[in-house]
Amino acid sequence: MQIPYVTDKLLLADVSSAYGGTLDFELKQVPSSQCDSDDVVMVRAGLRLAFDTPYNPRVDCTSYSVVLHESGGWQRNSMEGPLAIRAELLTVLSNLEALRIRGLFDGWPNIVGLDNVVLNGGPGAP
Repeated sequence: MQIPYVTDKLLLADVSSAYGGTLDFELKQVPSSQCDSDDVVMVRAGLRLAFDTPYNPRVDCTSYSVVLHESGGWQRNSMEGPLAIRAELLTVLSNLEALRIRGLFDGWPNIVGLDNVVLNGGPGAP
């Protein structure tokens, strides 16, 4: 069973000014045995973009900076899907309905922490 963290509804709207910027956050997880899956997911009207972080969280705070650009490694539907294109990123960012950061990396029991979630605007905003 995978339980993602979900953003507050106040953050979900037109965030297209973040295109070319980053989504920054910190995670920690105990125990440290883990499996791979979609780590960050953005959704708008049935379009799902997924991102697989290069490494899973450790028992101390692990910092992530996910680039919100088509060159950043976003994939359509899942981490096995095709690479997302610019138009798909802009479509999702223009009316973000869900932003999920994965919070379960193995089975139960575990302790997970999410902190310092920041959406940074980018120079490539439309």
